[in-house]
Amino acid sequence: MVLMSALNQFIPFIPPIILKISVPVLAMLPFIEIGLAIPYGIIIVGLTPFKAAALALTGHIIAILIVTPLIYKHGESLEQKHSLIKKLINHARKVRLDRFFGIRELGIIAFIALPLPIGGIWYALPAAFIFNVPKKKTIFCAIVGSILGSIQFTLLWTGVFGLIKLWFFNTIEAPF
Repeated sequence: MVLMSALNQFIPFIPPIILKISVPVLAMLPFIEIGLAIPYGIIIVGLTPFKAAALALTGHIIAILIVTPLIYKHGESLEQKHSLIKKLINHARKVRLDRFFGIRELGIIAFIALPLPIGGIWYALPAAFIFNVPKKKTIFCAIVGSILGSIQFTLLWTGVFGLIKLWFFNTIEAPF
């Protein structure tokens, strides 16, 4: 509660455009990504759930389009230059992916869309490189996973605020 009151005193001094730009930027960061960028957009910035999800999804897709080519380019060069990295990657490639019914792309989508503690694009994209998923398929699957994740988190957070509103019998105004 103290944090929220401190934020409410600080936010009026930040221009609204900066607050809106911060949503996609947060969605690009590791560990934060869509899972925290959407509630930040709804609670702190005061956006509607759809706008917060759209901005977070935009930032996430931009990160996918930047990070994927970098991983594939530098991953191949690291694999060629360093024998230890090549050995580790070859060992990881021997792992069988039967839990995803042999469909590696489904694993990428699930890894990004599901709210796991270790998940998101910063873990799924290197895994896609290690398991030899082609770059174009990786980008497509990562975008599909991001869309599914943004829908999931938007529904989750609007449901949470709806329950809070019901719980307190309309004594609290939801931020949307």
